[in-house]
Amino acid sequence: MTHLDGFCDDRFLALADEFRANLGSGVDLGGSLAATLNGDVVVNLSGGFRYSERSVPLGRGQFGNVFSVVARAGHDQLLPLNDPWVHAR
Repeated sequence: MTHLDGFCDDRFLALADEFRANLGSGVDLGGSLAATLNGDVVVNLSGGFRYSERSVPLGRGQFGNVFSVVARAGHDQLLPLNDPWVHAR
């Protein structure tokens, strides 16, 4: 089982399980996951490895790519879905 550092609110344990399974499957080498709900941090996890040799664990506070689901969802709401530009991405 892949070790995760950090914390996860009990309401989101299924999310932590999916994150752990994804790292354990080898799909991703390592990663971090954070989520907020109503301004409160409810998930802040990291796990996996920094390098392909899997010799150095990924620790908390190490940064990688950052993605925001909210920004993307908000973006789609601002553009009409039939706009050709939306589908050209």
